[in-house]
Amino acid sequence: MAGMTLQQAMVVAMQHHKEGKLREAEELYRQILQSQPDNADALHLLGVLAADTGRDAEGVQLIREAIKVCPLDMKCWSNLWVILLKQARADEAVHALEQAARLTPDEAGVLDHLGMALQAAGRGPDAIKAYLKALSIRDRSSGVGLATPTQSELCACDNLLVTLHHDPANHARAIFQVHDQWNRLYGASLAGAAGLHDNDRTVDRRLRVGYVSAYLNNWPVGRFMLPLIANHDRGQFEISCYSDVRNPDALTEKLRSYSDTWRDTPNLNDEQLARLVHRDRIDILIDLGMHQLGNRMFVFARKPAPVQVT
Repeated sequence: MAGMTLQQAMVVAMQHHKEGKLREAEELYRQILQSQPDNADALHLLGVLAADTGRDAEGVQLIREAIKVCPLDMKCWSNLWVILLKQARADEAVHALEQAARLTPDEAGVLDHLGMALQAAGRGPDAIKAYLKALSIRDRSSGVGLATPTQSELCACDNLLVTLHHDPANHARAIFQVHDQWNRLYGASLAGAAGLHDNDRTVDRRLRVGYVSAYLNNWPVGRFMLPLIANHDRGQFEISCYSDVRNPDALTEKLRSYSDTWRDTPNLNDEQLARLVHRDRIDILIDLGMHQLGNRMFVFARKPAPVQVT
């Protein structure tokens, strides 16, 4: 830090942090704090760095100290909840996000995260309220056909749609309406993007059935699918699997052995996968993930097959 002002040192430390030079960044943050112990930015960023290097307890302590100095800094509250949730301290994570939500009541992203923390805390109905409020804010501000939603936004929306099924207070029409809203916001603009279908219309030919999943391995989905794929009537159906499995196992190989065509697809984006399905002339494309983690809803939104089911 020799020859630098505190402000210059902070800029250099943040650049080191961004570039992954964590040792150099930490050294500068600590030097800044020696000169200015109540520097909220240095406390906060050193806390983030500590958590990034596996020192979660230290990270929480440092960020809490930063919050004492600047209780209205939403970035501190937002980073605090991530570390707390990683430590399975869901109730504390909820408290941190409630503070952030009070500071920015119309920030949909904060409400997304609050919903996730409430879910982790076992407060499903409250999580649904947070997700719905976030969705309502986006619906008002973004309109129909939002082209570039953030990954966090999509994850929160997916979590809402999954959580709705787990709350007996929600009837089928309410669940449908939220799914329809998801489609208007994210899916409708992609409808038919895969192109027209030119599947063979020969009567009584074998139908091509495609299954799409990130869980075609030793996981409930894979275990449930094994007897189905093994016992398909090969005289009437040709089976293709589009597997997003990143760590295949023995069950993956068994499923592969029962498939007529197997595609490893984890490195394909949604557009590429939709084109592949379309080229394969799949007649019936079956989703096995719905809105769970690793889903391919944006493939199905493009409608690469003439018949699609979940």
